[in-house]
Amino acid sequence: MWTQIVKQNIASLFKKSRIVLTVLFSLEFSRVPSKVDWVIYGGKSDPLNEILDASGKSYFFLNIGFERINARLLIKSILARDRGIPLFDSYVMFSIRKLSPQGLITLYDNDRRFWRISGLFDEIVIVVVQNARRFYAFDVFGIPDLMLQNRGRFDHLLCHTAAISDLYLQHNDVENIQIVGSYKSNELPVVRKNEERKSVLWISSIEKYKGNEFFTSLRPEYEAIAYSDYNRSDELALGQVVNFCIQHDLPLKIAGRSTRDDNEEEILWFRTRTSSYEFDFISRDSWDTSYKEIDNSFLIATVDGTLGYEALTRKSRVAFFSHREIITQCPSNRFGWPKDFPLNGPFWTSDPTHKAFESVLANVFLMSDAEWELIVEKYSEHLMGSNPGNSVLRTILQDV
Repeated sequence: MWTQIVKQNIASLFKKSRIVLTVLFSLEFSRVPSKVDWVIYGGKSDPLNEILDASGKSYFFLNIGFERINARLLIKSILARDRGIPLFDSYVMFSIRKLSPQGLITLYDNDRRFWRISGLFDEIVIVVVQNARRFYAFDVFGIPDLMLQNRGRFDHLLCHTAAISDLYLQHNDVENIQIVGSYKSNELPVVRKNEERKSVLWISSIEKYKGNEFFTSLRPEYEAIAYSDYNRSDELALGQVVNFCIQHDLPLKIAGRSTRDDNEEEILWFRTRTSSYEFDFISRDSWDTSYKEIDNSFLIATVDGTLGYEALTRKSRVAFFSHREIITQCPSNRFGWPKDFPLNGPFWTSDPTHKAFESVLANVFLMSDAEWELIVEKYSEHLMGSNPGNSVLRTILQDV
């Protein structure tokens, strides 16, 4: 018994020490302005900083978590901290008050801390921009006690779809909702090159292996899922895409989730699952890399990557293999969630069989441009909105 207690105490001490060291190595000592027009919660993110530069407004990136934390603000927030307030809540709240912004904006649309804190600043314009697809059991909307926490307060919520905005409204008070789609995709005009040879682009949605770690469900009715099991959906669909490329002599490209500096693990994962078929791995080295690859590919394929839905707004041909629900047992992994779509359609399937995969790939591949345009026109509004040039976001930033 005593041995077990000692082991637990040592493990707890090691964990706390690791957190402290992580924070210390993350500190930065840059000067803090006395006042800015905008505070960006969550750190630097292209192309938001480019949009802010163009607006002529002053701004400050407030890093959170274990990113580049500002030491000056952290130390002062600790000294002024009220007991009972979590450390990072105190850091964020103190920093916002110190910077006296007119507006507070975040791309961390599923950050519970931001939701909680946003309601404390009635005098500041709060803007939330949805930055990726959201899910249920393994994302913010799956938190059982969410309704018991303080409601968030947003002046502007920029969403991908009307259906997802309804979920935000269950937990936050929102004054203005705009369905704009992906702000990153909106920022980059579609520029297509005439390919001499048609190519297929696979959009990676795998989670990196982390030893024997699991996705922990936020809902008690859903079990934790091993990363290897979660990735099995991608593995199954990828095999069918590779076979399709072999049959039709098509070059394969893979749009990865990692950068050039840390892509070895992801590349290895794909090399062991492509039957020695050659592919070009596209690292995500800048915010627009994947969008350029989408524009220059004839056919896009994915399980449930946000990029796949963004590709639809760029009029690209996309095949979805939305069968991850078989593993997660969670409806939010269905195609187009939270909008209710059939399990199978002209460019998607939830059936993990060779016949279903082959049918969707062939259907999307063989459609004429006119036929595909009609498909996009019919479905894209419900899957991903669009606001080319980000006129809505730019107006909000400019008006504050």
